Amino acid sequence: MDNNQYRPTVLPPSSEQIKSMIDMYHLSEVSVERLGLAFDIGMGYIDIDSDLSYAWLKESEKQAKSLLNKPIEARSLIGQAMILFWEKTEESETKARTLIERALSLMSDIPIWDIRARATMFKGIALAHIEDFAGAFYCFQEANQIGNLHKVKDLDLKAYIEDFLNECRTILSRSQFTDFDFEAIIRELEELKCWFPKYSKELQ
Repeated sequence: MDNNQYRPTVLPPSSEQIKSMIDMYHLSEVSVERLGLAFDIGMGYIDIDSDLSYAWLKESEKQAKSLLNKPIEARSLIGQAMILFWEKTEESETKARTLIERALSLMSDIPIWDIRARATMFKGIALAHIEDFAGAFYCFQEANQIGNLHKVKDLDLKAYIEDFLNECRTILSRSQFTDFDFEAIIRELEELKCWFPKYSKELQ
């Protein structure tokens, strides 16, 4: 994985395949192989059991850190953040944002562009969760530029980024004031000035 420009998108493993990987993990004495298996098991569980997925990705992060393998450490952090976003609590989203920032920091000087694009996309998602759509749009735009400039081959990732970018663009365009909005605001201000003449200057 260290030498690859991208990790190809594959079908999720079956339960039997995950069980086989776990057996291999426990039997293997090769640290690099155990690290790769821990990550693959964590991602394999992601749509089946979020708790198991999180635990294996946490283990993957720990092993990657000890082996100084920043790319897999970053991937593990992104996977954990994905699970935390699904919980949709303020605490989990705050923790997810911290994990994404750590992943971006890890990848800042490593030219593995699919991970950087993915981490940047998730930073955009984090900002969208707190309704900072302008910030989210900037991140999706940056992730899209990374993918295009460096010819990232993960087509699913590129499609997700483009979808988020378009959705954010739509939200931002709808949030702009129209003539009708301004007319409504002016009417509200005129009524307020009648009720609070002392503050008419401030209201104006």
